[in-house]
Amino acid sequence: MLFRADRTAVIVCDLWDAHWCQAANIRLRHLAPEIEYFLSRVRKQGMLIVHSPSGTMNYYKQHPARQRACSALGEPSALQGKYIWVERDPEREPPLPIDDSDGGCGCTPVCVSKKVFTRQSPVISIEDTDVISTDEHEICAIFDAAPIERVLILGVHLNMCILGRAFGIRRWLQLNQEVLLVKDLTDVIYNPRRHPFVTHAQARDLVIAHVEAHLCPSVSKFEVLDAVAGS
Repeated sequence: MLFRADRTAVIVCDLWDAHWCQAANIRLRHLAPEIEYFLSRVRKQGMLIVHSPSGTMNYYKQHPARQRACSALGEPSALQGKYIWVERDPEREPPLPIDDSDGGCGCTPVCVSKKVFTRQSPVISIEDTDVISTDEHEICAIFDAAPIERVLILGVHLNMCILGRAFGIRRWLQLNQEVLLVKDLTDVIYNPRRHPFVTHAQARDLVIAHVEAHLCPSVSKFEVLDAVAGS
């Protein structure tokens, strides 16, 4: 697969500094450095990095990467600050292969779901040339200006935010935007005590296969790095 770096964007989905589930926090501490390394490599090759930590835009309001996003439309976005969720289209996508209806925490005792994040993980560098936004109108305006032809998405959690956010996979497909999941730079949140009663790693593989079968292709970080290095 060939990647033209200056026509490709990477969206970092909800990679917060903390999560209410402690098991998810532990996995995040392992995942974040891998994502940081990947982003540093593809940024140098010319890819646009979009940081999308939902619910934290006020923290970044003075950051040049946030101001860049705010100025993309020339006026305030009608979606700014609004919670938007893109539901599964049953004509296109069957139910997920895992039951995450309990929130997905596999800890004992189960953690209390509450907002504990304030910003994106500090492990992830944000350069002034990047973009900070969770608003699809802002992001689309920036993509149109670039122009961006292909979107890579990574972060957490695949069975929830990466699918359902306004900047997630389902929404990009609605907009007829080519999108690919970076499958080894993502995670799921799942309780092994729920259907299909598999390990966390197996659940992650099941959801990746679901995305590949019904929504969009996936690509590994190594495939991307090899492609941009050889372009």
